[in-house]
Amino acid sequence: MLFAVLVEREDTPGRYDLLLSAEWARPEREFYELIVSKLKDHFTDDDWSVYSRTVFLDPKGEFIRDFSEAVGQDSAARDLRNTRIANTNILYAHLFPTDVAHIAVAH
Repeated sequence: MLFAVLVEREDTPGRYDLLLSAEWARPEREFYELIVSKLKDHFTDDDWSVYSRTVFLDPKGEFIRDFSEAVGQDSAARDLRNTRIANTNILYAHLFPTDVAHIAVAH
């Protein structure tokens, strides 16, 4: 299962982190390069100006556990605003549907 969420943290307003987590994903250079190549296919210059970073998270880690508790276990797209997850203040977060996130990374 792939977890993909776009997050605007309170300490970096106006900038967005792409958070990814999957048992099969490894935070190695090749995988980062794959993600960036996929983003390049779809991002505009304006998108790049607000993109902060891509972060790979442990599927069993605190953030994934807390986020799952906040949104539930289904794979529906949803937005969260002004919340705290794993000791991180979140201004905005968009959870991508699992199947859409998987397709975006797989192609």
